[in-house]
Amino acid sequence: MSHQVVSVIVAFVAYSMLDLAKAVQKIAFQVALQHRARGALIWLGATGSTMLSSFLLLYAVSLGSVLIVGAMGGSGLAAVTLFSVVVMKERVTKRNVAGIALILLAPILMATFRGTSGNSLHIGRLIAYAASLVAVYLVATGLATRYARGRGIIIGGFSGTLGGLVLLFQKFSTTDAGRAATWIQRVESQVSDLPIVSRVLDVLVNPFAVTWVVLSVLSTLVLQFAYRHGRASRIVPVFAANTLLVPMVGGLICFGEVLHPAQWVGIAMVLCGVALVTVERRKGEALEVEPQ
Repeated sequence: MSHQVVSVIVAFVAYSMLDLAKAVQKIAFQVALQHRARGALIWLGATGSTMLSSFLLLYAVSLGSVLIVGAMGGSGLAAVTLFSVVVMKERVTKRNVAGIALILLAPILMATFRGTSGNSLHIGRLIAYAASLVAVYLVATGLATRYARGRGIIIGGFSGTLGGLVLLFQKFSTTDAGRAATWIQRVESQVSDLPIVSRVLDVLVNPFAVTWVVLSVLSTLVLQFAYRHGRASRIVPVFAANTLLVPMVGGLICFGEVLHPAQWVGIAMVLCGVALVTVERRKGEALEVEPQ
């Protein structure tokens, strides 16, 4: 099995775990209202899953294209929708079903065809790209204080942008340049006879690793803040779109990645699927699939 196929599969599992864990965290809060200890245990288990998903994504980008791994972010929405129908007995529309189908079919295209891996690493471009996005959203957030209606959407987009940047810094932390910046050369010399341990330490203990961990925490905190200023049905689509688009554009700019045309079709399928799953249905639209 090629590295590209493994990367797509691991990304699918990681994003599914991440979004399912978020759904379970919400359930945990409801359970805690009646059984505090049980709710706390459920929340801790879900939180552990989110941490594990971060390391799975780190492994996925180390094997394959950050652009493709970023595009796989939509797969988590499909998993949550299926979870809601099967476990929570929620209703789903025909639009949702079409979106799930697109999201689940897209990885087949992206794993089947192969593009050109990014051979150029531009840390200067990565820092400039990240700084520019953060600056734009900070200004937009400041201006949005006068417009309460759009404040939650802008803050949600900021959260998604921070989450998208995580993948780019994860990718760089796994490159030769990233590993060379490790802070623990002395420790490495003591484990030189354990190459796997040495490689893990290289990837996890360098400035880029610290950056993606901080960005991940900030993304979660900012998203919670966004929910206080707007409806989730309006925030989630913007968050999801930025989570997908930021690493995709970054892969082109910072890593020089080139995809096969069929892979671009797969990415378009993911984006369309995300829109179908997350966009709020109009009033009066009939529910097409009823729970059993």
